[in-house]
Amino acid sequence: MKKCLSLLLLCAILTAFASCAGGSSDKVELVLNSMEYSIYTNVFSGGGANSYINKSYEAEGIFTVLHDSYNERDRYYVWGYADNTLCCDWQWEFVPQSTDSLPPIGSLVKVKGIFSKSSHALDGYWLENASVKTLSSYKKAIDGYDMTTMSPTLARVQLINMLSHADEYNGKAVKLYGRVASGQQMQHPYYNGAWTIPVEYEEPLPAIGTYVTVTGIFSGTSAADGKIIASALIPD
Repeated sequence: MKKCLSLLLLCAILTAFASCAGGSSDKVELVLNSMEYSIYTNVFSGGGANSYINKSYEAEGIFTVLHDSYNERDRYYVWGYADNTLCCDWQWEFVPQSTDSLPPIGSLVKVKGIFSKSSHALDGYWLENASVKTLSSYKKAIDGYDMTTMSPTLARVQLINMLSHADEYNGKAVKLYGRVASGQQMQHPYYNGAWTIPVEYEEPLPAIGTYVTVTGIFSGTSAADGKIIASALIPD
């Protein structure tokens, strides 16, 4: 299962090829860093990982936590986009020195750790013994699974976990950003077919292609009947 999930995340990375300091903020900040994206793709797709092994590495981006149901653990990430097209993202998994003082998910942070190869990392590499400095604290994340604090790639992986382990997530609060698809469904914000999930709402969904943020409850006991029962739907 771990290998399967890792391959799915790598596929999302390859798909992407084709395709502020202090205080607090009211929304997740937009982090754009083309150099970080180049390093990221070189590590995972260009064979450049050995150049960084056992060296200190620092990245500034958005902090989030992905729940990996396949391996029954939380995974910590710092992420951002390549540029303002928002079609390509980068994300570094890290192992924090301590989980006691981590900021709220969605916060802007600077993470510094030792770049290491590990069979326990989702993609095979992560930053070990990482320090986390909060640059801007985000206070608006919902309690539950707020995928608006995740990169599109990580949100996709979280959805894979949800649908594959539906019983574990049934009844949990969720928040998700994407586009309206046909048949009362949401889909990936940038790539057709990357994921879809049905959405039940008291009103008809907006026109196909409309960008929306949905807040609600995940409902289902299997991938076949997994859906979001929406309490709020905000067009972008």
